[in-house]
Amino acid sequence: MLVLVVVLFALLWLPIHIHLLTFFFVGQHPTGRAYMAATVLFSCLAYFNSCVNPIIYNHASKEFRDAFLEVARCGRAGQQAVDTAAVPGTGTGGGAMIVLAETSADTPRRHAQTTVTVTAC
Repeated sequence: MLVLVVVLFALLWLPIHIHLLTFFFVGQHPTGRAYMAATVLFSCLAYFNSCVNPIIYNHASKEFRDAFLEVARCGRAGQQAVDTAAVPGTGTGGGAMIVLAETSADTPRRHAQTTVTVTAC
């Protein structure tokens, strides 16, 4: 998996790096439409690398899939209806408070509330 990620990184970022190095050493660049289209294409290829990585990780690693599903479910398996509200944190750690309210069909007005504090590193 690591080899694939590194090879794709090199292939997708190589065109823009060649383009920038050519501009740096030559000192001027063409102004034609083909050159501008190539510049946009090279930039899109470089950014596409960020889109490809999660797909590679998902395909190659069961641990990544399991961790992603756990994060997507907020660490709670099997929950049916969840309402989410975010409240900005007030501490020095730059955290945020996420309030999850679980509702069920038989008690629409009553719900259990779980509070999770997330702190940015």
